[in-house]
Parts: sequence; structure tokens; C-alpha cells
Amino acid sequence: TGAHIANLGEGAVFGEIALIEDGPRTATVLAKSYCDLYALPKQEFNQIVEAYPDFKNHLHAVMIDRKSKPHIVD
Repeated sequence: TGAHIANLGEGAVFGEIALIEDGPRTATVLAKSYCDLYALPKQEFNQIVEAYPDFKNHLHAVMIDRKSKPHIVD
């Protein structure tokens, strides 16, 4: 198993780094309990971020923050 990086709560997103940078995932997620998971294919993700630039900027900020602190647990 890998290192514990973060605890994600309700409404959290993950996988944005791989989508934005078009590269491999930087982490694997493991649910501690039951959760609803929604997947967004890359093509649809690209359509959404192009239609909503504020959302794209927000995701970029999340990505930069996560990459600057890769081993911090929330």
C-alpha cells in the first residue's frame, strides 16, 4: 500500500490532475465507507471546463495546491 495522502469529504473531487495534464493518475483512492461515485469521461470533462472557465480555473487551483503538498493529510 502507498502513503496516506488525504481525507476527502462530501463533494470532493479527485483525478483532476490526470485529466488536466493528460497524464497518469498521481494517487489511488480508497473509500472508508459506502459512497456515491460519479465518473466523468475525459471528453465530457473537456467540454465542461471549456464551457465554464471559472470552474476550470478552480480545478487548476486545486491541482496546484495538491501538487505543492503531495504528502499532507487533511
